[in-house]
Amino acid sequence: MVTAFASVTSVIRSPTGVFYADEADGSAPLRAVMERVDKRYEDGKRKRIENYLGRSDFDSIKIEYGYEDGDSDAVNNWYDVISVYAVDAIMRKENPHDVMTVTDSTEAEMSHIHGLMNSVSYTESVTEHKGVPTEGEEPVSVRELKVSVREKKLEAMEAADLMGFDEEQRLVLKEMTDKRDNELIGRLTGMYFADRKDYIDIVSGLEPDGRGSLIVKAALTKLGCPYVLGAKGERRFDCSGLVYYAVGDAVPVLKSVFYTNAAGQARYLFEHGKLVSRSELMPGDLVFWRNRRCTGCGRWNEIHHVGIYAGNGKVIEASSSRGCVVIRELWSKKSYPVFMYGRPY
Repeated sequence: MVTAFASVTSVIRSPTGVFYADEADGSAPLRAVMERVDKRYEDGKRKRIENYLGRSDFDSIKIEYGYEDGDSDAVNNWYDVISVYAVDAIMRKENPHDVMTVTDSTEAEMSHIHGLMNSVSYTESVTEHKGVPTEGEEPVSVRELKVSVREKKLEAMEAADLMGFDEEQRLVLKEMTDKRDNELIGRLTGMYFADRKDYIDIVSGLEPDGRGSLIVKAALTKLGCPYVLGAKGERRFDCSGLVYYAVGDAVPVLKSVFYTNAAGQARYLFEHGKLVSRSELMPGDLVFWRNRRCTGCGRWNEIHHVGIYAGNGKVIEASSSRGCVVIRELWSKKSYPVFMYGRPY
């Protein structure tokens, strides 16, 4: 009995207790807080864009989003936000509180930290040019407004600077974010980065020494690593960074040509005749997605996402929408359709 009580007490007094906050009565109060904070953030972006589009002092208005490599418009950094909130709440010098209980102040604290770690910038530029003249008339001036929308998402350790964390707080925060636990993430967000059955099925279906198998095995070692735009290892990746790491680990000669973004990797396979069909997919092949919402980003065929086919209809990918490296069903949707498949070796 003493051991059980000590175990419960240690969870309550630990920042990781935040991942159990929704389990007391099944009402999921902390997840509801997250959803409300997210909604206000997204509503703010939507209203700002609607205000731009509703302006009548321009002949045309173009909204340009800052799409990079990823499977969504923005990076999900909720694990980092929650970790910063928990460390601050438990370890602050004044008025610390446990994080397994959701109180009236929880939403205000969470919203404040989310605001520090998630921001949107809007850069306006105005151009004026002569329009196409109608017959017999002089061309008229056309004023165009272009708005560049860029989102900034901070990692936990970046937020530690803004929060003024001391050395002890930083150490605990680093441990929480470096050792991401699949079960803890799933408890609060409902999104697991790997199902045990999927993992076993993938590994058991691999050829022992095939190059494709080596690519998959390398990627599997990075499950749960956080998604960070532009990162290529060892513990942080974006989608093309994970492919660079896994392909380079299995086929070192390709490291130099795969040190690029998803579009560059796809173009290399296309130009070197390394495409395969859906029916020909084997573990270690690459899957590329086009972003249909980005019509002027200048990417080769507007490819913005890549994953590694793992067999059994699964892909391993560094997912911006889920915030880490995950195993998922091979997917395709209207805004992000699969564009092509390729075999890098």
